[in-house]
Formats: sequence, C-alpha cells, structure tokens
Amino acid sequence: MSPLFISKNNKIITVDNKLGIDEACCCSIEYGIMICNANAVRDDNFDVKLNGEKIGVHSANDAVEGTFWVTNQRIDQNALKCGVGPIQEFELCPICAEAPGVGLQLIENNKFVAGNNTLDMVNTGTKGAANYGRVWAFEFLVLANDVLIKQILLSDVYDGPNNASFAYNFNI
Repeated sequence: MSPLFISKNNKIITVDNKLGIDEACCCSIEYGIMICNANAVRDDNFDVKLNGEKIGVHSANDAVEGTFWVTNQRIDQNALKCGVGPIQEFELCPICAEAPGVGLQLIENNKFVAGNNTLDMVNTGTKGAANYGRVWAFEFLVLANDVLIKQILLSDVYDGPNNASFAYNFNI
C-alpha cells in the first residue's frame, strides 16, 4: 500500500513512482510539534524539551492557544487539514490548529533523531486551573509547491493538575 499524504490543497494523494514524486530528489523531510491548550482557561505553561534539549516555551494565555514548532518555515498551521485523511481525529482543530493565535516557532531539523524521541513538557506556572490539552508530532514532506503530512508521529492528550509536567515518546 502506498503512503497517504494530505496536501495543502486538501487533496488526499498516494505517493508512488507512478506520480513522479521522488522523496530523494524533490522534497525535504521535515518535522513539527504542536501543543494546544484545550480547556477554557488558557494557562498551561511549559518549558518544552525535545530529547533533553529545550526548544522553547509553550505559554498559553488569552491571545495564544497553542504553540507549533516546525523545522521548515514553509510549514504553518495551514498544512494541518482538519477532518481529512489521517487527521480525522483532529477534534481540536477549530481551537488550535486553525486559530490565528498559534505561536509558530522555527527549530532545527537535527533536534529530531532517528528512532526514539522524547518530548518533555515541564510545568513552569500554576494559575489555579488544571492543565488540559493535546500534543502532536508530525512528519512532513515539503515539496516545491506544497506541504504534505507524511505521518502523525504522536497524538495524545495531556491532563493533570495545574503543576503537572508531561513526557511523551515517539519514533521516527
């Protein structure tokens, strides 16, 4: 079976030699991590570490509902298609992925490693409300004229008291 990809143009395509898409010569493999506060209180604050190295801060407040780290500046939340293909479980898309308040941050591709990756969300603030939201890691294909989701590497809920930290593992 050919891999399934979702294009920015909302097209579901399969990639094989018949379509002329050669991963080795015409695109780059890129990655992204998205953290979304999902309850009404925008107070989830974390130092975010990937494989033990701090990549940034997720600071949810009234203006920013989520944070999206990407390894290529052509990837933005528009690359995430809600309710299409592998992202049918993206029930928080209206809250986070399509919200104008998503903080987009560029990180280096080499922060992701082949094999097991560890994502740590270390709590940095307590405002009295529980921490609740979603966390995802993605693998993208960046083509000359499109950005495709190659696969979802991690999709999980974080849920805990206001001082809780969270850790996740995913494989590339």
